[in-house]
Amino acid sequence: MMKFGKIKRILTVLLACVIVVGATALAACKSEEERQDEGRREQAKVRLTFLTQTNKLNEDRLQQTVYNFNAAYEGEIHVTLVEDLGGTALTQLGTEGEAPDIVSLDERSFKTAVDSLYLAPLDDYIESSETIDIDDMWLNAVERFRYDSGNATTPGKSGGDATQYAMPADSNPVMIYYNIDWFKEKGVNIISIAEEDLPAGYLPHGYYEYTDTNKPADADWVKTGSVYRVFNNQIPMNWEELMQLGKIFTNIIKDKDANNKYGFMSEWWFSWGWSVGGDCIQLGFTDGVNSKEGSVSPNKYGLSLNDQNKNILVTKNTTVNGTPYSAGDILSYKDRTYVEDNASESAIKALLDDNTLYDELPSMREAFETFLNISMENGTRVAPKPSELSGTDYNAMFGNEQIAMLAQTTVASYTLGDYAEGYFEWDVAPMPQYRVYNDDGSLKEVNDTPVVGKQATHSTLSCYAISSYSKNKEEAWAFIEYLLSDDVQSMSAEFGSAMGVPALKSIATSEEWLNSTANHSANNKAALLAASDYSRAGDWSYLETDQWINQWQGRLNEAGGVRDGKTTLDTFFSEVTGRTNNALASLYARKIGD
Repeated sequence: MMKFGKIKRILTVLLACVIVVGATALAACKSEEERQDEGRREQAKVRLTFLTQTNKLNEDRLQQTVYNFNAAYEGEIHVTLVEDLGGTALTQLGTEGEAPDIVSLDERSFKTAVDSLYLAPLDDYIESSETIDIDDMWLNAVERFRYDSGNATTPGKSGGDATQYAMPADSNPVMIYYNIDWFKEKGVNIISIAEEDLPAGYLPHGYYEYTDTNKPADADWVKTGSVYRVFNNQIPMNWEELMQLGKIFTNIIKDKDANNKYGFMSEWWFSWGWSVGGDCIQLGFTDGVNSKEGSVSPNKYGLSLNDQNKNILVTKNTTVNGTPYSAGDILSYKDRTYVEDNASESAIKALLDDNTLYDELPSMREAFETFLNISMENGTRVAPKPSELSGTDYNAMFGNEQIAMLAQTTVASYTLGDYAEGYFEWDVAPMPQYRVYNDDGSLKEVNDTPVVGKQATHSTLSCYAISSYSKNKEEAWAFIEYLLSDDVQSMSAEFGSAMGVPALKSIATSEEWLNSTANHSANNKAALLAASDYSRAGDWSYLETDQWINQWQGRLNEAGGVRDGKTTLDTFFSEVTGRTNNALASLYARKIGD
């Protein structure tokens, strides 16, 4: 078996028609490339198949990537690109003799593939690689593809020292896409200043309405009525600011006319709950108010959307339950429960009394309610209800100028840019963050620590993996090394965020990517980079199956459900908690962060 070290540098040996800077040049010599590639396949000692799902833009890049690899390894290895247009990757991986050698999987399918023994472990390859630098990748992305299966007696685990079964292909955090033209029409001034770089007089807000009396002296803004509406796309809005800004664009017509316009649209609660330290499920969570009122096995999950205990901000460096915390951290669920159970003990009481442990962050239920109120009939109604959106393409709504702000993944840039092209400008901003302000607009502080939650969002990832059935794993790994090389990662940099955030941080922070002005790319790269660092997996990727989600999600969103204004939250939780916990009872694999 051949042994491959550092990937061959290839750009200097390719024919002129191969060296391209975009998809346009590819078409010009495609037939010649195909002819050459067929010849290389016949001559290759090892033939591999690469199964992937892709869009048109990425398809051109992948075709060029495969062609370049085959040219570099002529006579040795040949890769054939196979497009998975029907979402059949798992089926094909499970068919010995027909499984691809390399596969690109979405995150939802990854754990199922590992549990089914379809993927080969990569740790040995990574350790011996001369080109793969884990430290140059987004840590949260790498950790999501570390996973050891569990069973009825032994809990599984994700992240940490679990086995690496795949490598992240990209990073695609959820951001707020906003319509620049709409903002200008409504007199919303857009600035882009990092919080740490704010000049004197500027307030640390994602959205703020200045007046003549508190407007920075050097500001030259458009005034609307009695205020200067200012949106800073480098600072996350807090919950109230999002609602305030959303109302400016919302025009709800009683007869539900199709031309209704809304200020905001999001189908994901994550940013709200995670920002204050809450989550959808927790290990050992009980239906009671705290752990003294009952318990779940430490390795079992319980639905925690209804958790009504306040979350706790740490305002001074301290240690709780053996865990060290820095000022600004939020206690984990386990340590928060410890504090609740031992609040009367002198050491814990002292930490609570001097606000080292500031127990005033909203509970998970409060955060969840705030998210729901965005679209509920009796809520703020800056967003459409799910029952009004059956079969609706949210990207199309934004593209058709029915929504001013849309929460969507980075990879949506390509589709949204297509819709908006020639019609309006757009960009991205961070998802909301829990932030508390004083009356003068400054951040509230306790023990000199700002009362803010985590910056939080989720992201969707794809990955590269090797089939356990492959008879040529070393050669397959050589191809994955190539996919994650500087040369290949740089090929997509010109497209900016239209192809997501590059898997390599060195490429994502390169001038080529940061300065990309491609039509389908966001300009606010700084916010995208920050989000790639702190983003997490959505609830469907927590465990080895997402069937537990089905126990509550439908009831939440259906006509007559909570978000339709027809079912109370108390009724909702009484109906879904038991069956959700029953569905969770057989799931042991720990999610990252536990």
